[in-house]
Amino acid sequence: MDLDSDWCQNIRRQTAAGKYVGRVRIVDTPPTEGQLFLLNYARCNAATGEDARNVWRAADRPQPPTTCRRGPKASVSRRHSRN
Repeated sequence: MDLDSDWCQNIRRQTAAGKYVGRVRIVDTPPTEGQLFLLNYARCNAATGEDARNVWRAADRPQPPTTCRRGPKASVSRRHSRN
């Protein structure tokens, strides 16, 4: 945890100026490996003045899909410039 990183310094400046910085994390029961990392990193969030909260999802609640299904009209087009 690097409390001197550019991100941490910026959040510290913003909260010291009276601005609100916050986030809410949805955490599974049991938490995933990535969620455990973020829960541990919450110490950094708190140290910079950020309001980081966790909402725990019950184990018996349906989980969101892990893949995104798109129809033909919903596909993303990419334009490349060769100039």
